[in-house]
Amino acid sequence: MSGIIGSAGSKSGIIGRITDDVTISADISADNYDSLSILSDVDDLTTAGLYNASYAAANVPSGSYNWTICVIEGAGGTSVCGQLAIQDTGASRYTRCRDSGSWSAWSAFT
Repeated sequence: MSGIIGSAGSKSGIIGRITDDVTISADISADNYDSLSILSDVDDLTTAGLYNASYAAANVPSGSYNWTICVIEGAGGTSVCGQLAIQDTGASRYTRCRDSGSWSAWSAFT
């Protein structure tokens, strides 16, 4: 993945590039950027969108930082989806997938 080039202030942007043929993009307007003030577990995030997760939320990659979580729904709807977690400082990025209700472990990438 080459890099994060979107921001929360723009109407839309490229979140990242997995390969030259696959690009993750999302509407990152303020209307689509939700806070985890009610949800306390990122495992519950299965609907496509951007979310702000506190370091205290359950199942974040690391409990030391706040995170932006991008959820990408698969063809199977919310039972098959992926999450991209970006540390609030931008220093760390992780991905994981959900299939049939089970989440994989977080995997760091640069």
